[in-house]
This record gives sequence, structure tokens and C-alpha cells, in this order.
Amino acid sequence: MAKKFFYVCAGLFLLAGAYAMGARSAGAQSGSQQVVGLVASTQCSGGWMVITATGDVYHRQAIGECNTPMNGAPEYWGNFLGGTGPVKAQQGSWGQLKARYR
Repeated sequence: MAKKFFYVCAGLFLLAGAYAMGARSAGAQSGSQQVVGLVASTQCSGGWMVITATGDVYHRQAIGECNTPMNGAPEYWGNFLGGTGPVKAQQGSWGQLKARYR
């Protein structure tokens, strides 16, 4: 019975150690902006418009007739949401929080 108890304790100890060494929240490994919308023009010479997750709009013009390759890099057209993207938040301390709500 003592042997079983030892194995359970050793397993919990190793699990806690593994968690302490490498615990962090999972995140995507994408280095670029995520595309959430893609609009193709109904005319052959119109090109493509792309909307990213932050609301940025990019346009890439097609050259010549239908089914031709795109020309150059996408052109930034502005932000669809009217802002500059996500708001940067700064984490405050407990003292700042207490002082705010006194």
C-alpha cells in the first residue's frame, strides 16, 4: 500500500514540476495579420480587396485581362473600423486599482 502511495505522490510531484517549468497559455504561431474577408471584383480588371482582423483594408490591382497575375505589392487603403486597430492595454498594480476605487 505504501508503494502505491509513493507512486501517486511522485506522479503529482512530477506533474507540478512540469507545469512550473513550462506553463503558459497557448497561442497561434502566425507572424502576419489574419485575413478575415476577401472581396473579388466582378470585373476582370478590378483585382482583390482583403480585410484583416484589425480592420485594415488592402487592395491589389490585376493587370490586363482576366486570369492574369497581380501586379506588385498590396496597397494599403485604410482602416475599415475607423481606428488604428486594437487598443494597447497596460496592466496596473493592485495599489493603482485600490486608489482608483477608494
